[in-house]
Parts: sequence; C-alpha cells; structure tokens
Amino acid sequence: MPGGIVIGTDPARNKYWIVDDDTHVLLIGTTRSGKSRRVIMPTIWHLAKSGESMIICDLKKELHPITKKHLRKQGYNIITLDFRTPNTGNRWNLLKPVLEALADNNTALAVQHADDIAHTLSYDPKYRGDPIWPSTKKALTSALILAVATEAPAPHKHMGTVFNLLAHLGQGGGKALDYYFTKLPLGHPARNPYTIFQMSIDKMRSSIATDTLTTLQLFGVDPAIVWMIADQDHDLAAAGRNKTAVFLVIPDERTNRNVLASLYIQQSYSALVDLANENKGRLPIRVNYLLDEFGNIPAIPDFTTKITTAGGRGIRFTLAVQGIDQLAEHYPHRENTIMGQCWTWIYILTSDVKTAELISLKCGNYTVATETYSSSAQMSGARSEGVTQGLTSRPLVMKDEVLRWPVDSALVLRTRLQPARLPLPDISLLPKVVSDLDLKRTGKPDPEKDIQLPEPWLPFVLTKQPQLPDAKTTKEVEIDALFTKKEGVDKESVDLGF
Repeated sequence: MPGGIVIGTDPARNKYWIVDDDTHVLLIGTTRSGKSRRVIMPTIWHLAKSGESMIICDLKKELHPITKKHLRKQGYNIITLDFRTPNTGNRWNLLKPVLEALADNNTALAVQHADDIAHTLSYDPKYRGDPIWPSTKKALTSALILAVATEAPAPHKHMGTVFNLLAHLGQGGGKALDYYFTKLPLGHPARNPYTIFQMSIDKMRSSIATDTLTTLQLFGVDPAIVWMIADQDHDLAAAGRNKTAVFLVIPDERTNRNVLASLYIQQSYSALVDLANENKGRLPIRVNYLLDEFGNIPAIPDFTTKITTAGGRGIRFTLAVQGIDQLAEHYPHRENTIMGQCWTWIYILTSDVKTAELISLKCGNYTVATETYSSSAQMSGARSEGVTQGLTSRPLVMKDEVLRWPVDSALVLRTRLQPARLPLPDISLLPKVVSDLDLKRTGKPDPEKDIQLPEPWLPFVLTKQPQLPDAKTTKEVEIDALFTKKEGVDKESVDLGF
C-alpha cells in the first residue's frame, strides 16, 4: 500500500483521505492552527504503516518524542539531528560530501559541494546592496572549506577548523591568511575562490572577513555544535535505502541554527539523487520531506529545480507555511514556481490577506440566479411592478470567508479537480492513531553524550612579514604549537610580526 499525505480524516467512519502519488503538497496554516497535530502527525503515522522514509523538520522537538516509539515498532531506523541539544542526537559532518568527492578524485564535484555550503551560509534574500559583498563572502567561505578539506589532518576536516582558520589567520589585516593561500599550488581548488576575496580593497576585505567570521561562529564557538559537526555517524542517503526517519530538531529560540536544517536538506537531497541515478533513476524507497515551518528555514540552493524534478525520483515535499508571503520572502521571484509544483494545497487558516485572495481566486466562481424587483407609482395612483431574473457569478469562497475558515476542517485544492472541504479534526480524536503514538510523551528522553572536543588545528604561517622575496629572511613556526596546549611553549613570547 503506497503511503500518502493525510488531507482529511473522518474518525466516525475510520476514513482517511490521502494523496499517494508523486506530487508535492503545500500546507497553509497560521501559528496554533494545528498543522502538526491535524496533518503532519497523522501523516507520519500513515507513512510508517506503508514503510516509506521521512525527513522531518521538528520545531521544538514535539514530533520526535510522540512518534519515535511507533516508528521503532514498525522497524524504522531513526536518525536525530538535534540543533537545540546536539549531544543528544546523531553527528553530521557538513564537509563529508566534499571529502567523498576528493577521495574519488572528483575535484569539480568537491568544489560544487563546497560552493553549495558557502551559498547557503552567505545568501540573504533580503539583501539589496552591492552584489559583490555576498559574492565575495561566498568565495571566501568556499576557499576556507576547500583548504580545510584538502590540507587539514583527517580528524580536523570539519567546519570548526574552517572557523579557526579564519579566526586566527585573518587577524592583523589577514596577512597570514594571504600567505597561507599563496603557499598552495596554483592548481589547488582553494586558490581561485580565495583570489576573488583577495582582490577586494583593504577596507572591504576586513569587513567581509568579519562578516564571514560572524556567520561561521556557529561552527566554532558552541562546544556542542562543534562536537556534532566534527564527525559523521550515518549515511545521508540512508532514507532511500531502508525505512528511515530523520528528525531535524529546530529550536524556535535560536534562529541562527535554522541554517543547519537548510544545509542538511540540501546535502541529503544530493545524496538521494545520486542513489536514484544508481537505481535506474528512482529511489528503492520513496522519501517524504515533511518540512514543518518551511517559511522559517533559510533558502535552500536551487530549490525550484529540486521540487520540479524530485517527484520522478521518488522524492516528495510537503511544505508547511503560514502564508505565501513567507515563500516570497525566502524565494523572491520564484515563489510562483514552487507553488505551481505543489499539486495539492491544504488550507487550514491564515492571517495574510494576499494568501486569502489567492486561495479565493484558485477556488474559482460559480453561477447563481438573481431576481431584481422593481415598482413605480404615478401621480394618478397607478402602480406598476416587475421582476427581472438573471444569472451572475460570485467566488465560490470569498476572501473574508477564507480568513474566517472554520476549525476542524480543511479546504483542499487539487490540480485538475474541484475544491473540496474535508473534515480535519485534532489528532486526539483519531482513536487508531492515538493508540499507536505517544501523545503524552511518556518515553524517556534521549541521553546526553559526553562532549570531547577535537584539539584545534592550524597550518604553518609566518611569524614575521618578509621584507624581501628571499626565503632566508622568513621564519616559520607551526601554529599548532601556538594554539594547542603543549609543555615548554611560551605563547606570550611568540612574535607573529603583524
């Protein structure tokens, strides 16, 4: 039995309306309207019965404790990336795709993966200034990633080292950073993107470097995050091979960590596409991205292309937003493409007027009969009356009716079909679902693991800026001796000369 996205339920008749084809779903519901309890939780339950994999955005970690017992009972492998308390979940090295491409001697693919990470970290849809600023920031980030992926020792090939490289070598105007990259061979993949950053004027360089470091501090300041990203303990394509549920726990009180969800979606999708290409173009097991609060996740690179081609590969997206204004904010000039690829719209409630207008328009019009009564009186006292009958049209659902949509029901818009109003009660009213899920969260929370941070690593740099292009006038020391605790090293006496 194919799994589907639940769009309506009738507990009295134990009936579920689902969408089970390879198309995407747009779920619209304002805060506290019940997107999770009315649609996403019943969908997880139904997909688990069907054996389909899921990658789930779990805001505030409410879906994981409620559904994990049922998923394990159904034989699912559960992977949890907890961005709130990272040491309670799995580990994920963002540089893994870059490292795998380099191991396969595919430098072009490694550069592409590094560029994807840098783009996600640098792209800001709200930015309206000079485009050279985000472009240069992206180039610097990509150069740092490629340098760490190729030059750092194996235990240090992670984003924490990327932060350290810029934080320590970027001081004093970045002379040490310049020297390090100029030491790399001309054909090194990190040199070209760094050259873009190097060509900017001094004042701009300093500002871009500081801005980049501020973005990268997520990976180098928080010990729990550093621990999580320093290693990888699962296959990004696992959801396409076996029954797997991946939970991306997104803290609502720390929005700076939301970018991690975007990065994981990007990397897991790429891994699933590679797996599909190895399997005659389609995944062995269909994968469902259930992206709750999609409107609060930073933009995913090339998402319009992903959602356009995903269905044929056995990948479905369910995008939960509060209104179409959120799509326009993160994907300007591309929101219509995203909405157009969602063949099913589930509407619960919105406070956005433009969203209400669009839904009213999509519902179309219907014809109604009208009668017009008229009467007239003359000075003589004679009266005449008449009735005029006609036809006119009105919206099937007025804009104000959309804004006042009743609770416990959903307005479902399906491509090529007429609009439908379906019952959509709270999950607590679904006896079969309640019996399988742990709505009271009686299970034990995931235990916290001990955090053992890897020692920082940095490459060789000059202690003094050379005055002449004579190698004899330069002196090199190993940064590892400067920034790691070793006996006999007097850090105060070291002269960097900058």
